[in-house]
Amino acid sequence: MLISIIGMSQNVVDDLRSALAVGNVNGIARYFDNNVNLNITGSQASYSRSQAEMVLRDFFNKNNPRKLEIEHSDASRNMRFAMGTLFTATGNFKVYFAVKQKENNTIIQELRIER
Repeated sequence: MLISIIGMSQNVVDDLRSALAVGNVNGIARYFDNNVNLNITGSQASYSRSQAEMVLRDFFNKNNPRKLEIEHSDASRNMRFAMGTLFTATGNFKVYFAVKQKENNTIIQELRIER
């Protein structure tokens, strides 16, 4: 069971890496739960799905992404983590996200984008 969870969430990590690299908010939001913890450039809060989409859309409108390089990815019992650097037109940001298995879905537990 653990292997299938890790394998499934690795696909999510790949999907999120691709979506973050181009600022695809819909590609990211498809993994949001009803509430998601976001820390975007120092503003940390738990947002509803629709609020989180607006916060991310605003961030990407102000910071046009160029690419995302994942520097580390790991897994523990029912979570997978990844961190890297998001290169944007306005500078580089450190990115961290954690996904977990919830019922039959893999969801974003936390997303951080910081200078």
